[in-house]
Amino acid sequence: MTPASGPSTTSRPGAWIALVAVVALVLATAVLPAEPAGATSSGQGWTLAPAPDGSARTAFHLTLGPGQSATDRIVLANGTPVPLTFQIYPADAVNTPGSGAFALTVPDQPTRGVGKWTTPAVKTLTVPGMQMASFPFVVTLPTTVTPGDYAGGVVALDTANQHVGTGRVHINVLSGVGVRIYVHVPGVVHPGLVLDGLTARAVVPLFAGVTGSSHAQIRFRLVNTGNSDVALTARVTVVDGWGRTVKRFAPNVVPSLLPGSQLTVVEPRWAPLPLAGSQHVSVQVVWSGGTLTGQTRFWVVPWALIVMVAILAVALAVVVVVRFGRRRRRRRRPAAEQSHG
Repeated sequence: MTPASGPSTTSRPGAWIALVAVVALVLATAVLPAEPAGATSSGQGWTLAPAPDGSARTAFHLTLGPGQSATDRIVLANGTPVPLTFQIYPADAVNTPGSGAFALTVPDQPTRGVGKWTTPAVKTLTVPGMQMASFPFVVTLPTTVTPGDYAGGVVALDTANQHVGTGRVHINVLSGVGVRIYVHVPGVVHPGLVLDGLTARAVVPLFAGVTGSSHAQIRFRLVNTGNSDVALTARVTVVDGWGRTVKRFAPNVVPSLLPGSQLTVVEPRWAPLPLAGSQHVSVQVVWSGGTLTGQTRFWVVPWALIVMVAILAVALAVVVVVRFGRRRRRRRRPAAEQSHG
């Protein structure tokens, strides 16, 4: 065995490189301070969060009257080993079409609420690797703002394109993370929620009873007609003509439907359907203002069975007509023979 001497160590440069890399990683990690509580991760090694204020806040909650303003700070932490440059922009909050989840508008979308009232101190910001930077922003409300709840945020967008795809198909993806800003303007609050547009469309192919290819799609719309956020849970059940529950969909939970927003709920395709009969669809929406309900129904028609019954009925009618004709002809023959005799 070779002794652990100086020459033997220098003859293995790979071990030195690995050791240096480990030490460098430890030192670089030590440079980055602890991220603020409630930081939102981009999934790419960097985060955005409200500046620490002694509480574990994950968003900004402001109460302001017309013409008033407030200032706060945001922390951007770069946990990667390379410097990153970000575009900083204010945005309005929206509910995503499919699930009603909270989302922030993209840079080229016009703003008219919190995104319009918010001004970050920087438009671009470069953060060195394993470092953090903070910047202030100010929210100033117009003098004409009306009472109610408003939402938006400030977004940090990584300006480096990420190429996704294989072969000749490549998509440029920009990674962005936002910090939410909720603004409440004191005054008369009138929550409102409307349920409408409930439809159930069924497709029953000719041999659906054999192939199981029948299916139905149920959809409805929820509209926040008030001036405050609405949390809701919508449940859809289907009962057949004998009062039996034949389908119960998973609840649709929307933590915050923003004022003026609408959400079209499309339930997953229901397949296969019962073989036949009337199906009664009921929607129940529970929210802070009470309970909304809606009903509709559709029929599952067993076309293959109807066609078979129709064919059998026609065949039976043909048989009856043929037999009846034969009997008449048999009765006429003796009468004709007697007249000739």
